[in-house]
Amino acid sequence: MPPDKMLISDVTTLVNNTDELLATLAGATASASFGPFYNPKAALRIAVNISAIAAGSLTVTILGYDQSSGAAWTVLASAALVATGLTLLSVGPFVAAAANVNAQGYAPVFYEVLCTIASGPVTATIGAHGIGS
Repeated sequence: MPPDKMLISDVTTLVNNTDELLATLAGATASASFGPFYNPKAALRIAVNISAIAAGSLTVTILGYDQSSGAAWTVLASAALVATGLTLLSVGPFVAAAANVNAQGYAPVFYEVLCTIASGPVTATIGAHGIGS
């Protein structure tokens, strides 16, 4: 498994129910990639809820995924999240583009979620939901 696909050992929950992802993670310095997941909707919203964070940060990246080749590309990457609270990341055709928060365009049919913790520890819950038709 390549280093950027290394799983965070403290992942406690991972659910893929057609178009939903719920991952609860806690760790220090690591990367975790979840997916690929199928998204039948026009848009995608990622909810990042940080409940505890020390001196580090968490970056969440939505990656489009090509089932045929296995190639992945960045659709939207959050800024380094350094405080507790809820952050929403959205991709959709009617979403106003905003750097590190929203991307305008159709959400990928297959996607991955990449979580990168720098320094840490960080405790967060990541939820992904397909929205629209």
